[in-house]
Amino acid sequence: MTVKERFTRFLNNKPLKHKLYVIIFESDTPAGKMFDVALIVCIALSILLAILESLQGIPSWLSTPFIIFEYLFTAFFTFEYVTRIYCSPQPKKYIFSFFGIIDLLATLPLYLAFFLPGARYLLVIRAFRIIRVFRIFKLFTFWMEGERLLTSLKESSKKIAVFFLFVVILVISIGTLMYMIEGTQPNTQFNNIPNSIYWAIVT
Repeated sequence: MTVKERFTRFLNNKPLKHKLYVIIFESDTPAGKMFDVALIVCIALSILLAILESLQGIPSWLSTPFIIFEYLFTAFFTFEYVTRIYCSPQPKKYIFSFFGIIDLLATLPLYLAFFLPGARYLLVIRAFRIIRVFRIFKLFTFWMEGERLLTSLKESSKKIAVFFLFVVILVISIGTLMYMIEGTQPNTQFNNIPNSIYWAIVT
C-alpha cells in the first residue's frame, strides 16, 4: 500500500472519525468530559503563563521554561484544531462557526509572533474558549438568566442613562474643583482638568 493510499484511507476512516468526534465534540461521555476539562486547564495555564511572563520582576531563568510550555500548548491547540476539522461531519460549518473562529485565533498568536513580537500576547483570546464550561457542566440554563438580565437592562435604559449622566457631571465637577485647589501647587499631579477628572473616576 502506497503512502497516498494510506493517507486516503486515513481521511475516510469513519470509525476513527466517529470515535474522535465523540471525545472532542460531545461532553456527555466520560472521555468527552475529561477531554474538555483538560482543554480548559491547558487554556487557563497558558493564559496564566502569559500574564506572569509580562511581569517586570520575573526571574530571567524562567523565560526559557515559559517559552517551552507555550510551544507545547500551541502544538496541542493546533493538533486539537486540526483534529476537530478532521472528525467534524461538516468541516466548513465548524471552521466558520463562532467556536471554530475562536479555536483558530487561539492557535495563531505564537505563529504571528515570528513576524510581530507583541502578537504572542493575543493568546488571551483563548479565554473565550472557556465558554465551553457552560456545555460541560450543563450551565446553559444560566444563559437564559443572562438574557433576562439583558432584557431588564434594555427596559431600564433611560433610568440608567440618567444615572450615568449624573455620574459624568459629578466627576467633571469634582475633577475641576480639585484642579482649582491643587493645580497651582508645585509638582502636582492635578496639572490639568482631564487628569483631575481621571483621579475623580478612579477614586
